[in-house]
Amino acid sequence: MIKDFVYDDGGRIAAGYKDPAGDCVCRAVTIASGRSYAEVRDRLRRGTGRVRHSKRRPSPDNGIYIRARWFTNLMTEFGFVWEEKGDLPDVGRFVVMTRGHAFAVVNTTARDTHMRRLADRRFGYWRYAL
Repeated sequence: MIKDFVYDDGGRIAAGYKDPAGDCVCRAVTIASGRSYAEVRDRLRRGTGRVRHSKRRPSPDNGIYIRARWFTNLMTEFGFVWEEKGDLPDVGRFVVMTRGHAFAVVNTTARDTHMRRLADRRFGYWRYAL
């Protein structure tokens, strides 16, 4: 259950990225895993390079296809385990996936640049297991 909200850009500004971007997956993974924003962004960028080109090419700044095998493998490598729906535990670090958005939750506190009312519409979450 989510009980609180804290503004957190995941270290984007500290890493030198100033313009706003659709980097919610990168921010959420950074916050939940404790890795640096630059490291996570680089790994996501390399992963999206293997995705077939389209008009709106996925990237860490404009969206990630989270069901892609490379993304699942990356999350597993980072120490996450996928949980299909279900209640969010009160203790732990999570990347919550909703339709069109991802955000981090740390011990019932949502951490993101904004809090949408999508927490009840999640379809699953990555639980940090390390």
